[in-house]
Amino acid sequence: MLTTSIPSYRMDLCDDPASPRVVAMLELPGLKQDDISVRIEDGTLVIQGERRFHNLVHPSASPSPPSALQLHEGNTAGLPRGYHAQEIKYGIFHRTLALPPGTQTEHVQASLSEGMLTVSWPRYPTEVPTTDRYAGEVAE
Repeated sequence: MLTTSIPSYRMDLCDDPASPRVVAMLELPGLKQDDISVRIEDGTLVIQGERRFHNLVHPSASPSPPSALQLHEGNTAGLPRGYHAQEIKYGIFHRTLALPPGTQTEHVQASLSEGMLTVSWPRYPTEVPTTDRYAGEVAE
């Protein structure tokens, strides 16, 4: 059986009413910060990235494009040469989460540590104060 899928990584989402922030944690083993993008589009948190294929048998060979990589079950036809199983998911992944109205990029905090991406945002965002560059100046 031959199937194709977009990798979807597991996520925990903690929305505790006693906490001022909502926290999402995603398992992204083996990914580096450069492989992941966290941004806001139209009030939605967008987390996306790519796990690139690394040929274990022929490391110098150029990797196959993610669209050509497929999950193979019980059939080795179509696997890279030398592979008997390929269960690790490769390719582009994409997760979206609705954010509270008014959430801005400055409100979102993200960190990647030991394959875990932690993203948090305020439960009830407030306006980010703009600084008046003339405030505090004394007229002479």
